[in-house]
Amino acid sequence: MLVITQLTTTDMIKMARNIIFKIFQPSGTLFAFVARGLVDSNPTVVSLAKNYFNELIRKPGVLYNAMLSLVTRLSRNSQETPMEQFKIIIDFVCSKFGENKISADNLVEKLCEKLNVCKSDVYLAKNRDMPAYFSYAIARLGLSTDTGFAKVHDKLNIYSRYLEDARVYEDFTDLITKYKNKVAASDEKKTEADTFLDRLYEIHTNGLQAKDLAPTTPTSKAKRGRRQGTATPSSRKGSNASTSPAKKRAAFGSRTAKATSARRKRLVQESDESDMEPIIEEEDE
Repeated sequence: MLVITQLTTTDMIKMARNIIFKIFQPSGTLFAFVARGLVDSNPTVVSLAKNYFNELIRKPGVLYNAMLSLVTRLSRNSQETPMEQFKIIIDFVCSKFGENKISADNLVEKLCEKLNVCKSDVYLAKNRDMPAYFSYAIARLGLSTDTGFAKVHDKLNIYSRYLEDARVYEDFTDLITKYKNKVAASDEKKTEADTFLDRLYEIHTNGLQAKDLAPTTPTSKAKRGRRQGTATPSSRKGSNASTSPAKKRAAFGSRTAKATSARRKRLVQESDESDMEPIIEEEDE
């Protein structure tokens, strides 16, 4: 454990990529291995595991990048990591985010997206309670901005199917309630949070409806303006709706360049996070 701590904190083991020690599988395996030390029966192992995370938090990006993989791997087998042990691990790790004021809004969004895997019996083979594992981690990470709330709101179509489970429902209710009481920046946002809580309750008590599985698309300012009868630039009197061919070509070239740049960034991000996908390991014969 001391060796792993030293190698990680000196950047000799990279937690976010598939270029770790050859004796280890991708980073999530190593991270989960150390995390399980937090619930070991040997007090010395527990102490070493806590020291590992205390050192790791000095490099917040490392912990942040490995968190998604940690939750995924710990939740895939309830025999290896029972719910009570999972809660102890998540409580300790998430406390490091709070102590160092690290926003976890993007992680919460990614965990909501990861709940998609729970639709497959392949992923539920070793843990039928996987949705409750994910929702517990989501609630413990919490929200720190209005943008974070908007992301959770927009992902409802992914996790709504699991809200009939009382544990999942209580976790998401806890998440939104804490946001409303401690983070919401305006009365309007608090009202939105209350409305969303009502919707969660409706799904939990009355069951899933077709509308709850439909993707939620945020309404843009431009669309709101048109709905309210506000004239758009092209419809205002005296505006010049026509554009010269040269300007159109220039605008198209600019959009193409931006799209190419965005695709490159997305490919880099996907390669960085490729090892965070859940892996179903075969049993040793």
